[in-house]
Amino acid sequence: MESTIDIPPDHAWLVPSDLTFSRHILGRCIGASDDVFPLSINHVDFAKRADAVLKGLKQIYGPLDHNNTDKERPLQEHVDNVDALLNEAWKLKCTKLLELIMGDLVDQLVEIIFGKVNVDNLSCAESLCLVLDSLVNNNPQKHDDQKFKKHTTQLKRFISDMWEEKEKLQICWTVPEKIIISTVEESRNEDIMNYFEENKISADDERRRIKIVQSLERAIKKSGEWKKSELKLYGSSLSTMGVKGCDMDLSLTWNDPGSNSRSLSAMIGEARRSKEASLLNRNLKGEVAGLLDQAQEDLKKSKYSLQTIMDSLKQPDQGQKIPSKK
Repeated sequence: MESTIDIPPDHAWLVPSDLTFSRHILGRCIGASDDVFPLSINHVDFAKRADAVLKGLKQIYGPLDHNNTDKERPLQEHVDNVDALLNEAWKLKCTKLLELIMGDLVDQLVEIIFGKVNVDNLSCAESLCLVLDSLVNNNPQKHDDQKFKKHTTQLKRFISDMWEEKEKLQICWTVPEKIIISTVEESRNEDIMNYFEENKISADDERRRIKIVQSLERAIKKSGEWKKSELKLYGSSLSTMGVKGCDMDLSLTWNDPGSNSRSLSAMIGEARRSKEASLLNRNLKGEVAGLLDQAQEDLKKSKYSLQTIMDSLKQPDQGQKIPSKK
């Protein structure tokens, strides 16, 4: 029986559950001339998950494949995945392979952002820019951050250009929403009021409708069992909110005729008629006050003219000699 060889903790990656990936990562270490192999199982786990994310990013620009769900994912989801991986790798000890994988992730994602992002989803670029800025400003493991700084500068310039383009488009094409709403509402209100003023129930129509109700009520009360009934008008005919030719809503009740119950329509109608009467009275009062002021002004002028005439009659004629006193 062969003895089991103890593998040092620093080389725990040599016995991963996925032997195919173990061979793959060894090949990448050799290709990167990494003199320090992955130092822990965390390095191996990161490399394995990063490899899957990289494949998904590369398929975004790949040929159409109905089984490929990476193209259908929101771009922000890819940014979040890369963000999580970078923050995890940033805590691990530096190796050449680790730096290479992080660089591949950022390169691929930035390329996609430059090709896919527009003014409508600019937040994806802003989000990645914040991630890279945060990593550069907090680098306890002293990772090589030159590539991150380079991409941060490019992203900031890209974001600035996109915002300028968005502002230009808004200036050229955007009409203030308040102006549109205000104009439409004013026009609609004016049309409604004009139609109502032209077609509203006139005072004669209102009197005819009331007479019809009174005639019907008298006819109904002729029957003994209906003597205490009341026939009342309600709805738009009573509130005066109806238009010419509208129907009449009638309510037949058995309430005590002496009760003071009134319908809402009746109160609305009374309030409307009261308002119209007060407006009419106010207009009449204004006209009367104006006429009175004019009459008083004319009276003052007349008095002044009369006084002038009286004064002129009292003065002696300049050509007439005044007899001297002896």
